[in-house]
Formats: sequence, structure tokens, C-alpha cells
Amino acid sequence: MIDNTFQLKELLGIGGSSKVYNSISDEGQEYAIKIVRKDKGYSEEMSKKIVENEHFLSLKLGQHPNLVNILGYNTEGRAQLADGVHSINYLLMEKCQNGALSSIIRQTGPLEEDISKFIILQLCSAVKFIHENFVHMDIKLENILLDDYFNVKLADLGTFVDVSDTMGYTDKRRGTLHYMAPEVLNMKQSDSINGRLSDIYSLGVCLHLLLTGEFPDKKQFSDELSVETESSEELINEPQKHEKGMVNFLSDDARDLLSKMLSEDPFFRIDMDNILNHPWLTDSSSQDIQEKVFLEMKARSDYISSIRDE
Repeated sequence: MIDNTFQLKELLGIGGSSKVYNSISDEGQEYAIKIVRKDKGYSEEMSKKIVENEHFLSLKLGQHPNLVNILGYNTEGRAQLADGVHSINYLLMEKCQNGALSSIIRQTGPLEEDISKFIILQLCSAVKFIHENFVHMDIKLENILLDDYFNVKLADLGTFVDVSDTMGYTDKRRGTLHYMAPEVLNMKQSDSINGRLSDIYSLGVCLHLLLTGEFPDKKQFSDELSVETESSEELINEPQKHEKGMVNFLSDDARDLLSKMLSEDPFFRIDMDNILNHPWLTDSSSQDIQEKVFLEMKARSDYISSIRDE
């Protein structure tokens, strides 16, 4: 029990600095609670700062239908556990009932192109909104949550960087290895990169996973390469690789957009406005498919639940 109000339920996810739990209030309402990890050895001051910064960013950012809402925070929280009462710092967030997109792709494989279009359009809408003043720096399927109707809710403000005064550039090196743009992966201490374009690359990796169920083949990911980032995460939720060569079965427009989003040189990488105007996303077949998306994604979600219950 947290603050005599929220009953902790199952663990939903583990991030670089926090753990997220499902919880139920004393009024029966479900929420997600993001608790700063004790095992990271943060000082009490740093632990509070992590929570306060993310809440402050959420206020500065504002609300968007495809972003997870942060509803409140507490830097003097009390958790009643089996071994006693513990002080905790946490954020209270809306609960996305259908979990992370990574789980669906990992356990049921890639999506049809029109369903992927629906998802990526919502994701691009959220990222374009973020890019007015910030960059995300850790876009990945684990941070793409799904609400009751399988609409996208992009999560995790903890890696955000304010670029309102730098024209999108940052010297921060953040992210998760398999989603990192090459220029982020190869950053040196004095480097500055265009964070908006690095987010585009991460979006491209997400799109590749949606369409093929596998990560793009990239030479920079070698066995002997080890990268330490400011927001690392164990790869326990990494989508499984499905049949190789799936990209060969995609439409010409899908392959073209992927190649432009995944350009290793940011100078030649497509920007957000041109993504939204790309033929693959402006194709009329991507419109009015919300019912199809719901039925397909619900079938996949139900299948995952049936396996879990066996």
C-alpha cells in the first residue's frame, strides 16, 4: 500500500531509473505508479530530483492525446511492504490498459502495413508536438503504450532534453542501444547532434519492427561493441527476431520511407514534415481503419493473455 491510498499490483516495466507498477486506488481506479529505483543507489536528493524534473517537464510540455498523462507526484511517499514502511519517490500516471507495443510485436510478430500506418501516424503526431521544445532521446517500442482502444501513448519524459534555445541540437548522449542513431552511438565528449533527427532514426527503427518484427541490420552493432548510455535498459523485453528478409515483402513506398528514416547520415535523413507528407502515409488506404486496428490488436492481445493463463 502506498500512502494508504494505492494498492500495488503487478510490475509493468523496468527503466533505467525507475520501476512502473499497476496500482488500484481506494476508490477502485487503476493507475500506473512510477517509483524511483532503490537499487540504483541514488541519494535522497537525486531521487527526489528525478521525480520533480519529470513532473515539471510534463507541465512545461502540456497535454497531447498520444502522450501518457502524468497526474501527480510525491517526494515524501510511504510504502507499506511486507518488511515494513519505506520512503519512496513516485509519479502517478494514467494506466494504459493494453500495455507496451513491444509485447505485441515480440509475441505475435509484425503488423500489416495499414495498421502500422495508423500507429506510426499517431506516434509522429506525438513526436512532432514534443519537438516544438524538446527531444525525446529514447523512442522505442517499450515506451509506446496502448490505451483501451489501442491508441498510441508515448511514455517516459525522463530522457527529454530541452532544445528550445539550441535549434534542436544537444550534447546529451541518451537512449537504448538498438534504437540509437549512429551519430548518438558514436558521439564524443565535445560533439553536439541534432536531437530531432536522432529521434527520427529511432522512429524508423520502431517502424521497421512494426513491419518486419526485426531490427534493421546495422554494421555498428558488433559483438565487441559496448555502449553505456544515460538511460540504459535491460534487453529482457527485446522483440524476438522473426523470419529474416521480411523487408523484401513490403511495398515500395514503405521501403522508401524506411530507408529515408534510417539514413546513417543525419544530413540525408528525412525530417518530420516530409515523413507526414510521404506517399506511404498520405495513401488514402490509411484512413478510417480504426475499427480494423482495434479488432486486430485485440485479437493479438487476447492471444497473449490466453498463453499467459495456460
